[in-house]
Amino acid sequence: MRSLAVIALAAASSSTVTTPTAAQAASPSDPSVPDYYDAVRLDEAGFDAEIPDGDMGSNMIRFTSTWGDGDGNGASYRLADVTALLPYTFGSSGSSTAASSNGLMGGGDGEEGEVATASDAVVRPRSSVQDHAAALLLACHHFNNGMIADVLGPIENDVLAKAYESTDVRLTASLYDTQFSPIESTRLLTKVLDGSPTRDKPLPQAILGAYRSACTSPTAILSGVNGIPQISYHSSGTDFDNKEQYPYFGRTVPSSGADARAVVDYLKTLGVTYLGVIFVTDAFGSAYQKSLQDAAGEADPPIRTDSVSFSYKSASGGSNGYFSVDVSPNGEPSSGGGQGGQEIRNAIQSLKNTEYRYFVAIVGEEHYSRVMAEAAEQGIAGGEYVWLFTGGVDRRTFQDRIARYQKDDNLAVSTKGIGLIQVEGGQTSDVDYANPSQRVGTPPPADADTGYQRFRAAWRSAMSDSSLVQYFRSKQLEIDPPVGGHDFTTIEFSPDPSQHAYFVYDAIVSLGLSMSYSTAVGGANGTGLDFPTGKDIYDSLRQNVTFEGASGTVKIDPNSGTRVRESVTYTVWNAREVELEGEEEGDKVGFDLVPTSHYVARKGTEADIVQEASKETMEASAAALADAGEVAEELDVPEFVTEWIPVEGDDRQFVYADGTTVAPAQLPAVDEQMNHIGKSGRIAGLVLMGIVVLIALLAMGWTAVQRRSRVVRASRPLFLAFVSVGCLIMASAIIPLSQEETTTGGDKARLDAACMAAPWLYVIGFAIAFSALFTKTWTLNKVYRNPDVDCVVVTWKDLVRTLGALLVINVALLLSWTLVSPLEWERFDKDSKDQFDRTTETYATCTSEKSLPFVIVIIVVNLGALLVANFQAYQARDIQTEYQESRYVAISMASILQAWCMGIPIMIVVKDAPQAKFFVEAGIIFVTCTAVLLLVFTPKLLAVRSDRRKEEEERRRNRLRDVNARAGRGQFDDEEDENGGIDLSGHHNDKKEQFPNDNIDKDEDDILNKDKLDAADDMNGGEGGDEENPQGGSFKGGGAAVPQDSSAQATYGGGNTTIGTASSPDDALSGADEFRTEEEEGTPDAAEETRPSGESPAEESSPEGIKDAENLVGSNGTA
Repeated sequence: MRSLAVIALAAASSSTVTTPTAAQAASPSDPSVPDYYDAVRLDEAGFDAEIPDGDMGSNMIRFTSTWGDGDGNGASYRLADVTALLPYTFGSSGSSTAASSNGLMGGGDGEEGEVATASDAVVRPRSSVQDHAAALLLACHHFNNGMIADVLGPIENDVLAKAYESTDVRLTASLYDTQFSPIESTRLLTKVLDGSPTRDKPLPQAILGAYRSACTSPTAILSGVNGIPQISYHSSGTDFDNKEQYPYFGRTVPSSGADARAVVDYLKTLGVTYLGVIFVTDAFGSAYQKSLQDAAGEADPPIRTDSVSFSYKSASGGSNGYFSVDVSPNGEPSSGGGQGGQEIRNAIQSLKNTEYRYFVAIVGEEHYSRVMAEAAEQGIAGGEYVWLFTGGVDRRTFQDRIARYQKDDNLAVSTKGIGLIQVEGGQTSDVDYANPSQRVGTPPPADADTGYQRFRAAWRSAMSDSSLVQYFRSKQLEIDPPVGGHDFTTIEFSPDPSQHAYFVYDAIVSLGLSMSYSTAVGGANGTGLDFPTGKDIYDSLRQNVTFEGASGTVKIDPNSGTRVRESVTYTVWNAREVELEGEEEGDKVGFDLVPTSHYVARKGTEADIVQEASKETMEASAAALADAGEVAEELDVPEFVTEWIPVEGDDRQFVYADGTTVAPAQLPAVDEQMNHIGKSGRIAGLVLMGIVVLIALLAMGWTAVQRRSRVVRASRPLFLAFVSVGCLIMASAIIPLSQEETTTGGDKARLDAACMAAPWLYVIGFAIAFSALFTKTWTLNKVYRNPDVDCVVVTWKDLVRTLGALLVINVALLLSWTLVSPLEWERFDKDSKDQFDRTTETYATCTSEKSLPFVIVIIVVNLGALLVANFQAYQARDIQTEYQESRYVAISMASILQAWCMGIPIMIVVKDAPQAKFFVEAGIIFVTCTAVLLLVFTPKLLAVRSDRRKEEEERRRNRLRDVNARAGRGQFDDEEDENGGIDLSGHHNDKKEQFPNDNIDKDEDDILNKDKLDAADDMNGGEGGDEENPQGGSFKGGGAAVPQDSSAQATYGGGNTTIGTASSPDDALSGADEFRTEEEEGTPDAAEETRPSGESPAEESSPEGIKDAENLVGSNGTA
């Protein structure tokens, strides 16, 4: 029917309209043009017009041919005019302001949007908007001629399909330039709606547009007041969902809420949690910013947003809503003029103050150059910064006008690596996006049979049809107001439609199908309406129109009139620098846009809610899970799931401004205080260790050298060796304690090993050193506790036994600790935070979850032993030993206890200050070791020195006594005098006798005289005999006299230690008793004398005295 009517109408028109009228000449209504339904309005001779009463609420006009036979064989059409509000230009197209405004994009020589001079006022319209107009006219052409199936494919709704097949509705279009101005948009629509409809000036049955939300807002109110449905292909403000304010508004794009959700989901893939937002304070920018802020707050984790804004117009824009800019003499925009420039400058400064690295710009393409130039000027563009632009920047306009700069221009720096997140056509409901092979190239691959690809094919076919292209060109001559003297008869259309052309096509088809549905089955009885009202058409649009269109599955939300989010695709386009050819080569740099990711929707499955499933469901059998309906109902499977899918291919990765594909950090590097021990702290600790090691090594060497001396033999070399080795091992624990990331290169395995090495070294070293001290105090207390025992024997096995007991217990505890819950190196956060709530201070320590019980037991065992040893030392405080060794041992153990009691609480307090903690730990080790080493060895060093002096003095005395004795017996005669001897008469011969030390001088004479007196006293007192009379009880050489009736016992070869005893405990404590340990081979060892306080040790016997024996004299005179 439709094809026959078209042929008949064409024949009738050709016979009745022989020459076009003036009005026809002004518009492309020649019957030879394929889509000539505009001519029907002007053909008064060929068609009668039936204009409905305005009270009917319909602006549709019925045209009936005058050449029919009266039996219905004539042509009858209901023509509906669509008023298209398109943003061809910026600002007033008839003034020099328009010329300035259209230079905003910063185009190069011959680029679109450039103005040769301000006075020329010749403006080249935006190529993307020319595509929008072409898509509008192509949709009308397809709808009027039954060709929408070439793009849509079969319409699944049978009622809608039949309504379209039988409809006599035809669409015409009237084009208007809104100039991006809300004021101009309102003025134009007011003019269109003013007056009564005529056949050549009909009122709009529907309105397409506007592009900018700020222009849509007032016009949607006007259309609602007049009962006219309005559908937009770009305006995304969320306010338009309010049906009380915008009762007849719909759109084939999602709202800014859906756009914001896509942006937030993309940012989540980058791990962004801090975002700077700059937006223009118009209906688009304000609504988008609010939606973005809400979506960011609902993200997991939430994204913190800091937003800044600027007004759409500058000071020179006045109150007409135009965005005018300062233009430099070469026609390019200036980045800093006027109030608008200052607002942008202040906004960019505020973004800079946030110290963020990721920014989203919710601005129009008319703001791009100024915003990015200022961002580059202030150093927050390029390099480590990431800028993402929303749908306000048209992709086609970006490539045609924006992405051409001088190589040294700030914009060339700031444009590199930016991203555009754009809504795209091409989403289809039957594509399985869970299949990776079908995710690639969304919009679908070129060989896919989808509405998206079919529209692209139809577009290319139309652009190759010269007559159709001519129609598109001539139709734009009707634009109101005229576009700055531009000649549309020479414009060229792109072989690939701009991104919004798909949505324009689907918007016109949606309106046509809604009108068809209303005229076919509309009305209360479902028989159709002759002249459907705007409400009828809008209700059909929301409730009945769903189809596979050029932009994907067109599905309108019946409540809001807005397209659902899941039926579109979003794409991230990456700006990459390219070489320009021709005259621009070498002077300018260009940028191309490359798709890197797609935001697609797929049907939800059980896998999408598996994490929300209950434990019982997760453990259910496979048979139960196979019941998809039951499981889906129980788990509430989502209808759609949206996700970002990267485009496959190495050349499709997002390249950032720094030239890498690695997303930059979202914040500046945190100035984190790691609280390392540091070089100085480590050196200090190692110096303390070095001092201890040096003392221990010197002590060990001194012990080896002096091992046969009376002092060392009296203290037992094995005891001194244990003390030295134990302190040496304890001190070495400072090395693992000093380890951290800076010393190991961050090797955690080495750090973990160091954590366990420290307690091993310190505890084992302490056990070795302490066992020697413990044995010493235990020995002294044996004397104290056993005064009536004749003999107390202490062997080296006693020392080893004590050491073994401590070592076994400690090793068992340490080994259990190491196997069950070893210490590990971990870094912890402190409470210090920066403005981004990031931890600015951390500390590292060795820790494990179950280490506390082991630490407590080890401390209890060793501290308990230390307390017992200190108690024993306290009990032995009155026991006087030779060199007062018991006193110094007691002081050393008390020092260890004091170091622990003071150091451990301090370590707990400074646990989160590694340098202080390390110094305390090193200090405890240093104090422990030095206290033991110095208090044990220093008295012995002094005693050895004192003994040497006494020995030297004794040798000199003995030699003088020997000389004196010889003189008394007359052993020096003249022969000796001749040989250099001493003349007893006081005269020296020429040859003097040589002595080991020196010649006898005056001091020696004094000593000799004193010795004579002492000898005389001894003779008179009868306290001892001489060499020839041993029974007299005296030993030559000054040995102490030993009464014959002494009850003391002595053993000199049995390998035991003999303790002299008295008849009572008091005698034992006050007497000069001796205990001495001998070597197992039977060699007598040096003795340690125990005597009452105040007495000095007995002098060593002379060579003429008893061999290897030492005499002990008690206070009661017994030995």
